[in-house]
Amino acid sequence: FRIPGNQEAVDRMKARYDQGHNDVATGEPDTHVNDVCTLLKLWLRELPEPLIPSAFYEPLMEILRDDINTEHPATVANVVRLAEAMPKEHRELLGFLSTFLKELTQFSNHNKMNSGNLATCFAPSVMRAPEDIPPNVVL
Repeated sequence: FRIPGNQEAVDRMKARYDQGHNDVATGEPDTHVNDVCTLLKLWLRELPEPLIPSAFYEPLMEILRDDINTEHPATVANVVRLAEAMPKEHRELLGFLSTFLKELTQFSNHNKMNSGNLATCFAPSVMRAPEDIPPNVVL
């Protein structure tokens, strides 16, 4: 997810997906994993509403500002409680994505994608600061 895909290949796959084809990864000859990874992040960024909805941005940042140790039980409980309040579609897709990314971390010695690296790669794609928040106040 750190290495960008070939833009022409990504554009072709995106066009196929936009036309209703579900075999975008297998329907292209010589598809590289980086192309598919780039397409996934692009798809997430282009959602009309971020996967973590804008209304949840500030409450999530507040939880993380209070305790950046995301493995602390109280922090986890607060994040789970916030996620449970998200719209069902967002919550379910976030669950699928989280499960997939957790599985990737099991191979971090090979793919260099530990949870921190994955967070760096995916955070901009799954959540965006509301437009009324100045860039210098995002975190």
